Amino acid sequence: MARNEGPIQFTGSLGNIRSYYDRSLKKYILATKGGANKNLIKNHPAFARTRDCMNEFTGCSKLASMLRKCLLMIDHLMFSRYFSELVRMCKEIQVRDEENTYGFRSLRPSRVPYLLREINFNQEFPLQGVIRDAYGVIFSQDKKSVRFSMLGFIPGKCLSWPTSFHLFRFYLVIAQLSDMVWNEKNKQYVPVVDDLRRLTRCNISEWMVNNLEPVDIDMEVSFDEPALTQPGTTVIVALGIEMATGVTGSCAYIPPGNGTMGIIECFVS
Repeated sequence: MARNEGPIQFTGSLGNIRSYYDRSLKKYILATKGGANKNLIKNHPAFARTRDCMNEFTGCSKLASMLRKCLLMIDHLMFSRYFSELVRMCKEIQVRDEENTYGFRSLRPSRVPYLLREINFNQEFPLQGVIRDAYGVIFSQDKKSVRFSMLGFIPGKCLSWPTSFHLFRFYLVIAQLSDMVWNEKNKQYVPVVDDLRRLTRCNISEWMVNNLEPVDIDMEVSFDEPALTQPGTTVIVALGIEMATGVTGSCAYIPPGNGTMGIIECFVS
């Protein structure tokens, strides 16, 4: 792989060279074509291990995509190749399956929910480095509501951001994530429980002033129906924070990338 920094930049193919624009790197990338053709990989016995690897990678990508869609309400706070980080963590979950054979291993975050809290959605500004204060997360006994609180929170001391900002606000998101398993009949990875994305709920706080006055943060968000009623599901609690540099009229001005988010807690049955 090479970077194209010359005067002639393009996307597409030219002979044996292909070029594409990497939005994260903000550069044109050049690579040569080659390798085994699709038919050979799909049918030749020598590529059996490759097919198994591709199969499991598809499962990882599906779970990562499902997780991303669950958190779309705060995807504007995710940056720096976060999807590759999701896929990497999904692989961490998959390799822990010792029941199924390689190529068909399940992805069960409900068995290792702590791994979800290790996902870094914003490599430049990880959530744990921005909020420097203890907080509490409580899941109600009826499995419907999540409460987030930080009492005596002092923004000027407990928020770390490289540029100055005047206002800030929190996003509290709750979602339900299904385990992903291999379906032999359909020959593909499928969620244990389908269509959980529609259950995601979000609560956005009022704008607060960045100063040295202590403030009590107390937020709650609820599902319409109790969660964890079916095995193979995980309740995810994500927290986002967004900063505004000023106010224009009645609207806060938020520069692109002025915020971060992360999964702060998970609950299983």
